[in-house]
Amino acid sequence: MPSNKYKPHDGEGDTVRSQWSSKMDYLFSLSGMTMGTWNIFMFPHLFFRNGGVAYLIPLFTMVVLVGIPLFMMELSMAQFSSTTILNFYEICPALRGIGFTAVLAMTIYLMTYTVLLSYPLIFLWESFRSELPWSLCSNAFNSLLCITMEEYENSTADYSDDYNYFALTEEKNKTIPSSEEFFHQNVLELSPGILELGGLVTSVSLANLAVFVLVFLIIFKGIKVMGKATWFTTLFPILILLVLMIRTLTLPGALIGVKGYLIPNFYYILNHYVWLDATVQAIFFLGTGMGSNFFLGSFNKYRNNTFLDVLVVPIVNFVVAFVFGIVFFSLMGFLANVSGKESWEMYRSEGFAMLYISVPDALAAMPSANFWSAAFYVMIFLMGIDNWFILVQTLVTTLCDYYPLLNTRRITVTLVACVALYFAGLLICSRAGMYWLMLLDHYILNFTSLFIAAMEMVVLSYIYGTGWAMRDIQVMTGKTMGRFVWFTWMYSCPLLLMAAFIFYLSLTI
Repeated sequence: MPSNKYKPHDGEGDTVRSQWSSKMDYLFSLSGMTMGTWNIFMFPHLFFRNGGVAYLIPLFTMVVLVGIPLFMMELSMAQFSSTTILNFYEICPALRGIGFTAVLAMTIYLMTYTVLLSYPLIFLWESFRSELPWSLCSNAFNSLLCITMEEYENSTADYSDDYNYFALTEEKNKTIPSSEEFFHQNVLELSPGILELGGLVTSVSLANLAVFVLVFLIIFKGIKVMGKATWFTTLFPILILLVLMIRTLTLPGALIGVKGYLIPNFYYILNHYVWLDATVQAIFFLGTGMGSNFFLGSFNKYRNNTFLDVLVVPIVNFVVAFVFGIVFFSLMGFLANVSGKESWEMYRSEGFAMLYISVPDALAAMPSANFWSAAFYVMIFLMGIDNWFILVQTLVTTLCDYYPLLNTRRITVTLVACVALYFAGLLICSRAGMYWLMLLDHYILNFTSLFIAAMEMVVLSYIYGTGWAMRDIQVMTGKTMGRFVWFTWMYSCPLLLMAAFIFYLSLTI
């Protein structure tokens, strides 16, 4: 008969494992983990690319049928067994390799994506100069093709409104925006190709080192200190975001951008690629598929009500991402107004360019530009740092749970993990680092997360048994789970995840 065999329990069902100091520590940690940098800079981009408000239809569908059921499973099973993702596969030792795959994927993620926290630190540092360097063409790294926003406004009076400022180099082959040169030539020092590493970028390497030092200082004492740190790293950036929303909405032309952000285009929901985007985002939206939820849930009290957790966190996460979209598109509308154009789409950019080319130009055009630039990149950094220190703590705790002898040297294990991750990630700090980051993101991390999530549901639903899992949760919480949860665990979640994985794999081959 299935049972909670991993840890000794006291008379109340709680384990001898250390637990969260308070429920709020846990909720802030969970919110901070899911409210990471990936969600922040990808949500507005995916929202606009996939039909505006119409994208909410596939996104909410996949969050309800895939994201939340998987989220509930990870938190509930971790709370029931008081263990992390490797020990979860004790219920099916033959598939334990999936757990190691999840740990490997998490390790690659930590090695590569840490640079996303280095870039905000560099922009924050540059924000304290008397003039924002990305608004100028007089820097040492600028080329003769450089053009500032002011020069662009004066030299493109005859260009149509659908002309894209951020595609000047490609379309006209004669000028490069100053913000693009700052990011590519000064921050990335981008090499011509993926095989031309060109040595390390000093600023990125040092910023990366600062990130790991801060991560170590936050997590080496365990979840007690980490839980308190998340109060600041979760609440303060939300406060900054609300201030930024109010300020950007008052900028001239802001409503032009917001209108473009919100206008639905229902034609997009007929596109199968949109549904794939929604499925992938549903996975990352709640931090599933890499073991972090197993780590966070394993420190809960045995009787904790997981039903409340799986409802509160997605709502908070969505609201924060949606508000960030309002801030971004308000800034794009403001840029359109400043340049005297009727269309804001000429300033639209995608992915990393959104945060580090489009936004800097808008911030530079605002009154008190240095202050708002510093505030924006402090917010981006804090929204990402809790995601990182929770993932590093997840890696350390997972290894210590699986190899109990490491528990006696936990601080040493934490230090070794941070040092090893830093040096392993130096490839991404090279001048070809952005190429490698995009390669790993497209060909490894996305479809690996889909595979891990799908196999988690297969193990739970078809090997361990959906009925046993629901009974365990009922014994643990005293609450009966409805038929809808049974349907999602048995059918919609595993089948949709497998379908998305196969489709994504077919696109990458």
